[in-house]
Amino acid sequence: MTRSRTDSAADLTKVSSRPINSPVELLDFAVGQVLREHGTVDALPKILARLTAIFDCRAAIAFQQDADQKLIVLAAHPRRAGSDRALRAEISGLSAARGDVGAEGAVSQAPLTAVDRPGSGRMTVLLAFSPPDAGHCLCAVALIGAAAQLTAEAQVTTRTLATIVAAQIRHANDTAALAERQARTEALVEGAPDAIVAASADLRLVAFNKAAEELTGWRRAEVLGKGLADVLVPERERPTVMAGTRSYLESGDRGAYTGRMRLPVLRADGTERMVELTPVPMTIESQVHFCGFLRDLSDLELAHATARESEMRFRLLSQLAPVGIMQTDLNGICTFANVRLCELTGLSLTQSVGASWSAGFHPDDVSRLEQEWHQAVGRNDELRTDCRLRPTDTDEVWVHTVAVPIPAADGRPCGYLSAVTNISARKRAEAEQQRLLNAEQEARRGLADQTARLNSLIAAAIPGALVSDENGRITQINRSFCDLFGIKDAADELIGTPATEIVLRIKGVFTDPGDFVRRTGAAFAARQLVQHTVSSVPGGRRGDGHFW
Repeated sequence: MTRSRTDSAADLTKVSSRPINSPVELLDFAVGQVLREHGTVDALPKILARLTAIFDCRAAIAFQQDADQKLIVLAAHPRRAGSDRALRAEISGLSAARGDVGAEGAVSQAPLTAVDRPGSGRMTVLLAFSPPDAGHCLCAVALIGAAAQLTAEAQVTTRTLATIVAAQIRHANDTAALAERQARTEALVEGAPDAIVAASADLRLVAFNKAAEELTGWRRAEVLGKGLADVLVPERERPTVMAGTRSYLESGDRGAYTGRMRLPVLRADGTERMVELTPVPMTIESQVHFCGFLRDLSDLELAHATARESEMRFRLLSQLAPVGIMQTDLNGICTFANVRLCELTGLSLTQSVGASWSAGFHPDDVSRLEQEWHQAVGRNDELRTDCRLRPTDTDEVWVHTVAVPIPAADGRPCGYLSAVTNISARKRAEAEQQRLLNAEQEARRGLADQTARLNSLIAAAIPGALVSDENGRITQINRSFCDLFGIKDAADELIGTPATEIVLRIKGVFTDPGDFVRRTGAAFAARQLVQHTVSSVPGGRRGDGHFW
C-alpha cells in the first residue's frame, strides 16, 4: 500500500506533537525526522529542543568544525544560543582542545564560563562527537546544563543523536557527490569531440552523445533502445561484429576488440564513414556493457591519401627531372635522392640515402657551401650557388645548386630540398671565353706596346713620316714632316684629318705638283709597297719617298 506525501506530512505532525518523555522515544523521533525530512538541518531544531527538555538542560548546539577549527553551527536550541559569540568561541576552543576525542567519536565534559549567571550555578558542556568519516567529524552536539543533569544516559543519547545526524549528512554528501560526478560525466560525454556509444548486455544502445549524432546523422532519441548492429554496422559486417561482441560480453574475451581498430560505420542516410574504434570495458551491476569511442577517419584518410598522392607525384617528377634532387632532414642527412643525382655524384642510391648532404660535393667546396647556407638562412632566403661535385675519373663536374627549407605545418622547417643542375658545359664555355679574352687582352697589350714604340720611333725619326688609316685619315705625323714641307700647324692638330688635304697643301713644294699628286694618289690606292719615288724640288733638290 502506497502512501502519499500529504499523508506522511500528517503523520509527522502527529509524531512531533506527541509528548516525548524518554531517550528511547527521542532517538526514535530523531530517526524518523532525519530519515524522512528532505533536509537534515531542518529537523535538527526540533530534535535539540526535545533533547534539552528530557534532560532539563539550558541549551543544545549541533555543529561542525572546518579545517581552521572555525565553528559551523548546524542548529541550536534555543536559537539565540547559536548566535552567542562568547558561547560559540568557548565551545570551539574546548572542541579543538579535545581533538583526539573528536577523532575517535567519543564524549567529553568541561565547565563553562560563557553562560554563568548570578544565582544559577556553574554550567557544564557535554561534547558528543559522531564517529569520524575520512578523519573528519560530520556532526558534534554540545549539551549545556548543570553537571548533575549530564548523566551517562545523557552522554549516550547525545552521542547517538550526533551519529544519527552524521549518517544522514554522509548520505546527503554521498548523494550530492554522486549527482555531481554523474553531471560531470554526462557533461564530459556530451562535450567530447569523439563519438561515444554504449550498449547494454543485450546490445541495445543506451548512450549516444552529440558527437555520435554528428558522425552518424542519427538523433539520440531515434536510436536509444535499438540494436547496436542494426543502427551502426553495415549489413555485410554484422555477422562478424555481432559474433565478436557477444563473445566479448559473455566471456570477457575481448578478442579483436583490443586497442584501436578501424571499421566502417553506417550513417542514417545509408552512406558509410570509416572510423577508429577504441572499445572500453564497462561493468554495470555485474553485467558487462559495450562502450566505444569512435573517431571519424574519413577526412584523415583523405588527407593521408592526398599526402601519399603528393609524395608519389613528387617522387615521379623527381625521377623524370633532368636535374639532381636531394631531400635532407634538419641534421643534413639525406632522406631522398633521385637517379639523376646519383649519376652526377657517382654514388649509388644506397650510398646517398642516410649519408651527409656533403658526401656528393667536392671537399674543397663544402666549407664555402656551409658558410653561404648559413648566410642564406640568416636572410630567410634560399641558397643559389655554383660548386663542384666530388672528384671522379671523368672530367670535373660543375653544378648549380639551389637549396630551400621545407616548411612544416607550424611554418618551421622540417627538412631541406636541393636541386642540382649540371653546368659543366657552361663552365667550360666560360673558361674558353675567358682564355680567348685573356689572349685578346694580351694581344691588345702587345699591340699597344708596338704602337707605343712605333709612335716613339715616328716622333723621334729625322725623315718626315705620315701614317693614315684605311679611311685615309691621318693617325700619326711627326714634326719632321711638318718642318720639311713648311706646315705651321701642330702635329697633334692634324691627327684625324684627311691625308689628301696634306698632299694638296704640300704639292707646291715640288717642281711638278701634278705629278706628285698623281703618284701619291696611285700609291695610296694601290696599298702596296712603293719605295724610292723621287720627286724634284726647286733649287736642284730631290725628295725620296717611301710608301708602306
